[in-house]
Amino acid sequence: MELPRIILYLYLLLTALSLPACAKTYSAKPITATVVDAETWEPLEGVNVVADWVLYDPAWRSTGELEIIEAVTDEQGQFHIPGWGPKAVPSHLPYGTRLGNEDPALQFFKGGYRIRVLVNSRQPERLRPENDIPVRYSDWDGKVIKLEKFKGTLEDYGKYIHDPMQYMGSGIPCPRKKMPR
Repeated sequence: MELPRIILYLYLLLTALSLPACAKTYSAKPITATVVDAETWEPLEGVNVVADWVLYDPAWRSTGELEIIEAVTDEQGQFHIPGWGPKAVPSHLPYGTRLGNEDPALQFFKGGYRIRVLVNSRQPERLRPENDIPVRYSDWDGKVIKLEKFKGTLEDYGKYIHDPMQYMGSGIPCPRKKMPR
């Protein structure tokens, strides 16, 4: 082989090795937890729980959900989100699109209570594509989650729940079609 061709092959190899090593498929472990009233510690039945795994492009802009699952707490305040996967990142999305660092987000809704959103703690090492985790889990699995009663007038509560995304700190439109409750 002549020297320029060897240099070209070496260049192509090094370029390929430097590309982000993002997972192309993901799975998630099941999540089971208990929701209680923050003051009384009584179990809360009928709490809507939404687990959301959001995809981000390489510039960390949301490209939509990879998976979204809804559950409702039972009379003991327990809910269960089943595990899923493997599920591929849609091929039409930019190369390097991957799940976020804090997923899944767990969103809790119950009339008369404040909306609560919980995410996994940020793990700086997961921000690097080479540390992407293909099997996801929730830091909240097996935990007791407290919801606070809304304090204020019925009119105040109406304003509060009018646009829940505003109160959850997310600019991402809610994919309501997958959340029938």
